[in-house]
Amino acid sequence: MGTFGFDHTPQPVPIRRLMGCLPFAVKDCLASCCAALATNDQLLYSALHGTALRCAAERRNLDDSITELREIADGRDEVIAEAAGITAGSWYAWPSTHVGHELVAAGMLIMAGGHDGKPLDFDALERWSRVGFERGTRFRKGER
Repeated sequence: MGTFGFDHTPQPVPIRRLMGCLPFAVKDCLASCCAALATNDQLLYSALHGTALRCAAERRNLDDSITELREIADGRDEVIAEAAGITAGSWYAWPSTHVGHELVAAGMLIMAGGHDGKPLDFDALERWSRVGFERGTRFRKGER
């Protein structure tokens, strides 16, 4: 007999079954909370972005910085392109408010991209640069 007089160990209930028992407002809240959880790609993006900015601000050795970024990325060039593009694009949207570490960081990310003899996907880099510029422009105007 268990602590509370039960003979079995409680089993997890599938989330779909739980969601069916909840009112719509609660379902909507849970869905938005679950969407706010970071994915592995988002965590990798943050690690790459933060490391590149730190290396740029500290004026670290370029070769060492690129090596560190490559190790963090572990071949995930699509995330490198995203981080480099958004960083550079957002800087270009409002350059007067930044020292320029963002461009150095973006450059290091670009140089860290590409592996196994393949270059970084520059089409993806361009797309993400546009996204960064659009986000930076909206931020400058006070929009979200």
